[in-house]
Amino acid sequence: MTRPKKKERTAPGPYAVGFLATGILSTRTKLLLIGDLLRTIVKFKRYVWFRFFPKKIPMSTKLHLGCGKRHIDGWLNVDLAGSQYDIDLCDLPLPFPDKSFELVASQHVVEHLDAVEELIPALRDLRRCCKDNAQVWISCPDLAAICQSYVEDKGETLRGFWQNMVHLYAPKQPDMIVCEKRFDVHKMPTQFMVNLYMHQFSQHRNLYDYDIMKWILEKSGFHMVERKVEADFLKVAVGFAARKDDKESLYVCAIPDPAWHKRDPINKFGREDFFDICDNPIA
Repeated sequence: MTRPKKKERTAPGPYAVGFLATGILSTRTKLLLIGDLLRTIVKFKRYVWFRFFPKKIPMSTKLHLGCGKRHIDGWLNVDLAGSQYDIDLCDLPLPFPDKSFELVASQHVVEHLDAVEELIPALRDLRRCCKDNAQVWISCPDLAAICQSYVEDKGETLRGFWQNMVHLYAPKQPDMIVCEKRFDVHKMPTQFMVNLYMHQFSQHRNLYDYDIMKWILEKSGFHMVERKVEADFLKVAVGFAARKDDKESLYVCAIPDPAWHKRDPINKFGREDFFDICDNPIA
């Protein structure tokens, strides 16, 4: 009688490592590590892999920043992973030629970036990539609406919106499912929705209202910053699905400032010169 062969031992696979990490690392730590890992992979591909195996950017005059799994036909859909061309908004300059885009759309991305060290530098370089008459559309959680909901109904409006978003995006957003279970299991007060918008498992870095976003865009080389609603955005951004999020989201549209280079000939924004720029405003 032959003995069954012993199963060969191999190194733990990614699922095994993930399973072990579940019991060791907190949700916050895992999300931070995943973000840093994705950024490292993007940089490796850009500076090492693509030198030997070049990848052509599927260019379009319309740029969708932070697309996630929502790939819109006719747009160049970019994100940290799983996009048509993976990029890191903090790895500048962006891999696009000057004056490439006539329309840029970004939905709920800017709140994940540090305003000083990441967002303004990224927008400044994005301005380089925009045509002179380009439109840049940005949406994000509205700080004013969040505070208003807390004062008026203790976050009930935000809670209702969040439940609708879970039904729409939960299969593609596991963190939404985790959060929803917490609310259901612990019967959490609706005021916790404010905390959720503030940090979202440490993924959110800043929240913005119109005044802050206007200031950031003007510091980044844009002007004619106007507050909009989702219906205005959908008329321009053909192919995007309606989120019906006017009660919790800020929508703004801006265009490149043609006189910006005259006021800021260096056209750079580093961490070290932020306070100098604040003391010597562009506008």
